[in-house]
Amino acid sequence: MGLLEDVLAVGLQAGLSLSATSLTYTREGFPPEAIDGTQGKRTFKIQEPGQPTIYVKSVDFLIEVADLKINGALTKPVEGDEIARVIGSIKYVYKVLPPSREIPIYDYSDPGKTVFRIHTKLFTEESV
Repeated sequence: MGLLEDVLAVGLQAGLSLSATSLTYTREGFPPEAIDGTQGKRTFKIQEPGQPTIYVKSVDFLIEVADLKINGALTKPVEGDEIARVIGSIKYVYKVLPPSREIPIYDYSDPGKTVFRIHTKLFTEESV
């Protein structure tokens, strides 16, 4: 990484640590992993030739690449993984899903590729 990328990565990681919240990351067949991350949102504009413009809202989670582990091993997000967050007495479960066929399930939030921006959709809400 160059100096600019290093500075951006440090700034992003500092911001994440200040705004991070406790999450649970789950992949089918493995025990849930406690992880810190930041919840955000993003609106994607999807335009196909001859079709009306569609705006799709995605709930995104910013998670440091070095923190995303399944069974102790570093991993990348996989479609169908789940991210859960508890707010008050409600547990929100989000599925890792692409906003559309043309958009991947995650991208990186910085040039140094130190933070995942994972695209999800709300799957369930339940009382805890």
